[in-house]
Parts: sequence; C-alpha cells; structure tokens
Amino acid sequence: MDIVFQFDNLAAFFAMKGHGGYVFACYGATLLGLAYLAISPALAKRKFMKTQRAIQARAELRS
Repeated sequence: MDIVFQFDNLAAFFAMKGHGGYVFACYGATLLGLAYLAISPALAKRKFMKTQRAIQARAELRS
C-alpha cells in the first residue's frame, strides 16, 4: 500500500484548492468555542467565590 499525499507542497496545503480560508476559519471558530467552554467555568467560579467572600466579610462585620 503506497501513501499518496494530497498536496504537492505546503502552499497547496494552506490553499486547499481555494477552500483553505473556509477550512481554517472553521478550525479557528471551533478552537475559540472550545477555549470559551474550557475557560468560562473557571472565570464564573472565581467571580462566585469573590462574591461569597465579600458577603461573608460583610456578615462578619455585622456580628
């Protein structure tokens, strides 16, 4: 079984017969979406913990 390469060179790979812009835009959008899904829970937890510390500090000042 011989391995057949689909592209002759790196420039042809990035161009992908005129579809390269679409393909790499889709990859970029997917990676941005995955990064958002990975980072947003950590940021929400940080904000929640900060709010809870502020509430606890106010409660301790009242007592």
